[in-house]
Amino acid sequence: SREKPFQTVLSALGIPGLGPRNIKMLTKAGFDSMDQLLDAEIHDLIRVKGIGKITAQKIVKGLDRLRKTIDTLKKAGLSFKS
Repeated sequence: SREKPFQTVLSALGIPGLGPRNIKMLTKAGFDSMDQLLDAEIHDLIRVKGIGKITAQKIVKGLDRLRKTIDTLKKAGLSFKS
């Protein structure tokens, strides 16, 4: 379904460092859309309580690696907002 919750879609991408716990912390901290996460830099993510430098690096690298896939999914109508 194109209306799956943002957290479910994000988890399904299999990005290192983005398990259910970290996804919940990030969305609670205001990162509630894919665009916000794609625009985030390491220093933005480590401001979130519970997200350390190594985890932030993994998230940024993983999102960057999947950028084309994410764009394709967006164009297909998949929701990337909380």
